[in-house]
Amino acid sequence: MKYIKALLLGGVLAFSLPSAAYQSSAAGPFVDCQLPDGSRTFVPLVVCQRAGGEKLF
Repeated sequence: MKYIKALLLGGVLAFSLPSAAYQSSAAGPFVDCQLPDGSRTFVPLVVCQRAGGEKLF
């Protein structure tokens, strides 16, 4: 019974971790960004900051 529980827990963790990380990248989490020209885009936080944009909530 312990082996079955361990296998089930391992399966749940294996499928839950990738789904939790889809909103982020190596450049940080994806955010709504308002660029200096007034346009809005959905990019990683670091890209927004480097472009001179402002993070929107």
